Parts: sequence; C-alpha cells; structure tokens
Amino acid sequence: MKADSVEEKNKAVIRRWVDEMYAEARWELVEELAGPLYIRHEPSGTFTVTVEEQKALLRERYSGREETQSREVSYELFAEGDKVCMIGTFMGYRVGGEADDVYNYVQVFRLENGKIVETWFPGFVKNVEW
Repeated sequence: MKADSVEEKNKAVIRRWVDEMYAEARWELVEELAGPLYIRHEPSGTFTVTVEEQKALLRERYSGREETQSREVSYELFAEGDKVCMIGTFMGYRVGGEADDVYNYVQVFRLENGKIVETWFPGFVKNVEW
C-alpha cells in the first residue's frame, strides 16, 4: 500500500483519534477528525450524533481524572477503501471503572473526506487478555 493511499490517510486519522484525542483526553479534536454528523452502531442501537454531542459523550465517559490518571492504548489498524478496523486494548480510567481496568475491543470506522462519519462498536470486553 502506498504511503499516500486513501487507506493510509484514513488510518492516520484513526491514529490521531486514538493517540491524540483519547490518550490525551483532547476532546476538542472531535471537530477536526469527525463529522459534522457521526453515525454510531452500538449494542444499544444505531443513532446519529453531532460533533458537539460526541464531545459531550466523551467528556461524560472519560473525564474526571485527567490530571492524575493516564490512559494507555495499544492497537492494530487494518484498512480497505473508506473503512478502517481497529483491534485494541485500552488501559486506564473510564467513568464507572478503576484505574487498572483493561478493556479490549474491535471497532470499525467509515471515513468521508478525511473525517470519521460512521462507526460500528460492539462494546468492550473488560479485564480479559486477548
């Protein structure tokens, strides 16, 4: 795959989503990396959120200990066309959890014009080693 391929560009967006936004709790990056609408397919159903709603959701789920608790994320990305699949492990604080919880997951993203517009996320598998 060429370094400037659509797949590599899309993977770069997802890397920023994880490495800069999630790991550093920089929720303002949602505006740059997603939208303007973001379709979410999750166990609770399918819904569409605006960038502002997505930022509020992230703050609600992950905020609270930014100054004292870091998040570690390791992952692999696979891409084809407009979709990127991420298989990963997330360690660190999440509302309702503990600092040493481990969350494993698979998530698929669809991108348009360099922004995330849709995701499929079946949920975390908590405290299980993959």
